[in-house]
Amino acid sequence: MIEYEQHNDNKRAYIRDIILGINDGMISTFLLTVGIYASGLSMKAILLTILSSSLGGMISMGLGEYLATKSQIEVTNAELEIEQKHIDEHIDIELNQVRNFLKEDILINNESLITEFINSMRTNKIGLLNFMKRFEFGITDDDIRNPVIAMLVSGLLYFIGSLPTIISFSLVKRANISFYIAIGLNTISLFLVGALKTTITKTSIIYSGGENLVYASIGGLISYSSGYIFSSYLIKN
Repeated sequence: MIEYEQHNDNKRAYIRDIILGINDGMISTFLLTVGIYASGLSMKAILLTILSSSLGGMISMGLGEYLATKSQIEVTNAELEIEQKHIDEHIDIELNQVRNFLKEDILINNESLITEFINSMRTNKIGLLNFMKRFEFGITDDDIRNPVIAMLVSGLLYFIGSLPTIISFSLVKRANISFYIAIGLNTISLFLVGALKTTITKTSIIYSGGENLVYASIGGLISYSSGYIFSSYLIKN
């Protein structure tokens, strides 16, 4: 007998924060490092820039997610208040929408079942609001994100994502060696993050991990070229 596989429930609501936080911390910090390394700055200047960028990014990411999530909740609540007013004052219009959802989305064609359901919703306004919440606005309780949790997850994971680069330039005093160590650590980390994502997305480990590497590599080439051009032509001239 095939085992019944449980859904991810509310955990899926924070997948965006997890992937965005750690990927952004890893890629942003590394690409910044590539650019300033190519510009020929000293080891101390590179490390200071990395640390400043990592801490600043962590704070910015965390606060950004908090404000964005809180604003989304406020917008949703405002819409639901309007919906409640519609149910209280224009219930026939709302019940007609329910009829359309039953026919077009749930594909129920039995008129007696539709009529019975609509009549039950007429006296069950809480149930009607929950129905419209799901079908008109696409909102479920499992998709609602806590602003504080979103802030902590994205902010802390941004900093964790920057650690491969910080460690590389903290442990070794020669910039060129640190740079290659950073490339190695970030390559492994990017692939692992992409691979771990597949435990929920159920996609290919190779494809997901490789996708992370390809995007980071393209960004790395652009960042290195920009830093090299800036130091070779703009500063010297």
